[in-house]
Amino acid sequence: MGLWQGSYQETQGLWLRWYDADGNWIPTANERAQLESLRADSERERADSERERADSERQRADSERERADSERERAELLAARLRELNIDPDQL
Repeated sequence: MGLWQGSYQETQGLWLRWYDADGNWIPTANERAQLESLRADSERERADSERERADSERQRADSERERADSERERAELLAARLRELNIDPDQL
């Protein structure tokens, strides 16, 4: 136990406070709740960031799929045009 200067239950002063073996004060219930709230906020931010990253990756994959489909359609059109000219595109 030791002396601690701070605010407790909205009253500023010098208080007796429990410390651990390393000299770190042991948080009050209110301080633990605040720390947990900060941890929860941080976890929400991390989850939001991960969700945004996943959305971005999904959009990139969709764009790549669209590009590949467009290239496939173009190749099919070119092959059809070559066949109209009596050229077998599989023999090129």
